[in-house]
Amino acid sequence: MPVWVCVADMYTHDIETKTTVSDVEPKLLRETAATAHVDGMNTLGPVVGNYCMNIAISKAKDVGIGLVVAKGTRSV
Repeated sequence: MPVWVCVADMYTHDIETKTTVSDVEPKLLRETAATAHVDGMNTLGPVVGNYCMNIAISKAKDVGIGLVVAKGTRSV
């Protein structure tokens, strides 16, 4: 079985059993010109990863580097 099928099954199970949530967005806790700290609010890893990546890219465009750390996420 392909890995992505196993991961999709795991994510579906986590949402159905409310191990993770699917109806909230990550929250920006703190930031500087080049860094950010994000609370994933127990959402799925790819959602938090995408949110953090967009912040990092924006910061890198502005100041040359972007570093973002996250907490409270499921399986990145």
